Amino acid sequence: MDSPSDTTDRETRLWERLVEPRQLTLFGIGMRVRRLNRIRTEHVGDAVAAAGFQVVGDYEVAAALRRSSTPRTPSSLAEDLLVTRAGMSGRLDRLEAMGFVEREPDRVDARSHFVHLTAEGDVAVDAAFKQIVEADRRLFAGINTSEQARLSGLLRKVLAVIDPE
Repeated sequence: MDSPSDTTDRETRLWERLVEPRQLTLFGIGMRVRRLNRIRTEHVGDAVAAAGFQVVGDYEVAAALRRSSTPRTPSSLAEDLLVTRAGMSGRLDRLEAMGFVEREPDRVDARSHFVHLTAEGDVAVDAAFKQIVEADRRLFAGINTSEQARLSGLLRKVLAVIDPE
């Protein structure tokens, strides 16, 4: 069964007399990915705000610490999250002010320190993650689990070509 027409279909129909059908297919994919990203970004922002984070970037730092089995240095977090050291410092300052992280001096190198989540930070990350997963469940409710797995595989294949890790 075909899906109902959407704004992307209406937009691509306006181009039909000017470009080849294959170009319109690719154009439609790009438009839908952009729309989905915009909607998901809003949902993630709402989820992390409800859990007490000021911005998504702060949640990303806290989530990286939650996944880590040991405290991390600010520079290792910055490198992993593709953030400047100054940007990481600002995020850590906000998280520390909220009581979500603590910084401890490195016993070996006095110029450095380690960051870890507090119990309150653990709770906030878990709450945000739960809400993000629920938002994703709603976003992808229109396709079954088999289709979700197929979509994930197709997106992985696309990204492997343009953004190999």
